[in-house]
Amino acid sequence: MKFNWRVLVTLLLVVFGIAATYNLLTRGKVNTTVTSTGGLPDYVLSDFELVALDATGQEAFTVRAPSLVRDELDQHLDLKTPVFRIPPSAKGGYAVWDVISETAWVGSDNQEIRLRGKVVANTKTRDGKLLKVSTEQLNVFPEKQLAVAPVLATVNQPGLTITGQNGLEAEMQTQRVTFRTMRAHYNGR
Repeated sequence: MKFNWRVLVTLLLVVFGIAATYNLLTRGKVNTTVTSTGGLPDYVLSDFELVALDATGQEAFTVRAPSLVRDELDQHLDLKTPVFRIPPSAKGGYAVWDVISETAWVGSDNQEIRLRGKVVANTKTRDGKLLKVSTEQLNVFPEKQLAVAPVLATVNQPGLTITGQNGLEAEMQTQRVTFRTMRAHYNGR
């Protein structure tokens, strides 16, 4: 039996043609997850740590998360299970805040962070006591050092629990918390 090169070349061309057709049909079909503004992601990060800077080049916040998607239209970030570390303001202050949530949205200018789902924010007071804020929604403005919870929020300190029925506003550096309406429980410790 004689080997026929024409059959081999024809088979190779058919395989190459199928591969090229598949490549053309699937090209550009990466993750087409639709973000909240309807745009496609221009990049996706997995298991990362990001240090975001403010307009002056100072650290606005650091975030670690298993997933980040940036919207190509307005360039906001969508994160899953993020862990934020918000440092003291360059204008003064001493408190570092550690904040976790189920999801987060970060504006393209890093001026606003919207945390949603089981939000817990921890810091220490000047005398070293733990201050903990728990809520379902928390909007953080790193440059202003302001955190606003528009829904039910609870503040815990050793011996004291305060619940803001209609949310709260916290000045992050002074740790001054303002409630619209509240209920407090003091156990004397």
